[in-house]
Amino acid sequence: MYKHKPFTDKIVIVTGASSGIGRATALKFAKGGASVVLAARSHDKLKRVADEIAPFGTPVHVVSTDVASREQVDAMVQGVEKEFGRIDILINNAGGGAVGTVEDSQFADQARKLLEVDFFGKVYCSQAVLPIMRRQGQGVIVNLSSVVGRKAFPRFGAYSTAMHAVSAFSDTLRQELHGSGIQVTTVYPALTQTSFFSGLPKDRMPVQFTHMRPLAPETVARAIVRAVRKRSPRLILPWQPPLMLLGDTVSARFGDWFVRMMDKGWFMRLIGMYGRGP
Repeated sequence: MYKHKPFTDKIVIVTGASSGIGRATALKFAKGGASVVLAARSHDKLKRVADEIAPFGTPVHVVSTDVASREQVDAMVQGVEKEFGRIDILINNAGGGAVGTVEDSQFADQARKLLEVDFFGKVYCSQAVLPIMRRQGQGVIVNLSSVVGRKAFPRFGAYSTAMHAVSAFSDTLRQELHGSGIQVTTVYPALTQTSFFSGLPKDRMPVQFTHMRPLAPETVARAIVRAVRKRSPRLILPWQPPLMLLGDTVSARFGDWFVRMMDKGWFMRLIGMYGRGP
């Protein structure tokens, strides 16, 4: 529990708030005194998260929203503005996943679906809140990407493509909003223990996940809250992936070698990321 309430009087929208990183992030902001708007497709799951937040004594609103629908996103944001008069922080977290090789017959359809939710959902939400934040002269937009949004993994091509798109969108938006008082932060977590992989075929998972210790959603949520407070433009976690990304910048061969080595238990122990995958 915070000793003080750093987000008192702040209005925070969290998409994909029904579970995982979204749920954990909503709880963190609520503990910090924020009024939290929970957005996702499942009203029942959102209600359970709202019940968890209720004891903190901060306002919480549930809005069933499919971020792939511009109309639903616009309605959600307009409703929040009408209710609270402002929007201070948007956490663009909603998204899905897919596994399989580029040669799979369903690859194009998977990539298209992920782009609709993981990428365009963030575009729609950002475009919806920006006029409000511009009138305020301040605001924060946090876009959740992934480490594979900086370095793609085999069998994760569709998801990696969507996450690379999020990364490019965030970088563009951050630069376009320079000097506006609106901060854009991109968060790149490594493998995280969420329901993200539920229903995905285990035998088609990237082999790199076999020996990778997943992050706890709460760890990512704490990092997101910290990044908002520090107005960080970019956050990659844990500390090991930046080593791979730095090497990949210098040499694609090195980056590919690093990814291949991640399916070896001894290597993952060496870099401190060893554990049981999803």
